[in-house]
Amino acid sequence: MTFNRNMFSTLSRLSIAIYVTIPNGQEEIVTEGGTINLGNGLILQNVIYVPSFACNLISVSQLANDCNCIITYGGHFCLIQDLTLKTLIGATEERNGCTI
Repeated sequence: MTFNRNMFSTLSRLSIAIYVTIPNGQEEIVTEGGTINLGNGLILQNVIYVPSFACNLISVSQLANDCNCIITYGGHFCLIQDLTLKTLIGATEERNGCTI
């Protein structure tokens, strides 16, 4: 789920509108979705576009299934590795409260 239309490599109208409840309790109608390419072979399918949302959310279990990868969390980092080759696909690190 993302609010950033520019992240989509493909974006199209959903065959059926869906409703999502955002953290402030409001229910929003979602009419568009598509694909986002994060690089390094990470392609997210069926991402919904929610313009009123304030951040991006990824389903970790869906990412692991779709990309055949392992996601490991530590105190201040996250690693994404290919399940078969164990090569590093992506990593984040938190410094001073910011994810880099």
